[in-house]
Amino acid sequence: MRAALLVARYGLALIASGAMAAQYRIVDLDPTGRYGGAEDVNENGWAVGSNGFHACLWRNGNMEDLGTLGDAYSVAHGLNSSGRVVGYSTIPGGGSAFVWENGRMSSLGGGEAWDVNDLDQIVGVWPGTSYGPHYACLWERGMVQILGSLGGNSVALAINNHSQIVGSSWTEPGVTSHAFLWESGVMRDIGTLGGRFSEARDVNNVGQVVGYCAGVGQSFLWENGSMRSIGTFEAWAINNLGQVVGRDGQGLPVLWEDGAVYDLPVCEFRTFAIIRFGVIRSSISE
Repeated sequence: MRAALLVARYGLALIASGAMAAQYRIVDLDPTGRYGGAEDVNENGWAVGSNGFHACLWRNGNMEDLGTLGDAYSVAHGLNSSGRVVGYSTIPGGGSAFVWENGRMSSLGGGEAWDVNDLDQIVGVWPGTSYGPHYACLWERGMVQILGSLGGNSVALAINNHSQIVGSSWTEPGVTSHAFLWESGVMRDIGTLGGRFSEARDVNNVGQVVGYCAGVGQSFLWENGSMRSIGTFEAWAINNLGQVVGRDGQGLPVLWEDGAVYDLPVCEFRTFAIIRFGVIRSSISE
């Protein structure tokens, strides 16, 4: 599950009022204003992403450079409650998914890792997305498992603590791409909101899935076998309370809750985390 944490590097400063003011505060993760952004967070309030050209980890008020796999660039996409970090790093002549823990970054042999759950199961894409066929995959106990597709290339973007995996797959290469839910060895097409494209981006521990349908410009919530629109913003993450975060048409952060969409406070030209009730919540980047 991609923890519900909202990060923005841009936009105008907004002042929350009323109930919103009591619920949110902004944490500046990078006072230097370098290029980068946060992509995921755990319940300890630790965030991961990139700062400059390296993957980084923010925890306890400090930013740690996680390094690379021996080349110039890396980015962290996800972390779990124990602080295990996954992402992607270039290597001489190519690139590879990585896992970082206890101060050491290790290659997963190729591909790109997007999320990790509290069982240390890692999901992403194999062998990579630059050239040729690529497929959603699961790394577990040192082995990579190809999850298949709905008819073409596929990618897995999130996994919850019940090993439910979501992402997207071409159903007809170059023509239609649909969101999927994978569980117990079966990849399920969960459809669209009427267009040709959908992408599932997160799944919480309740089994609710959120994502975006590019063809119709609407976000969706899928639960109990049914997909419904939740607005014209672009959804990125959902927590176990069913609160969804994303960005509007101007790239500014929003929160969907109980059928309503709320603007969230942002500040200008830096990396910030918006924290609700003390927990950092989802991710947005340029």
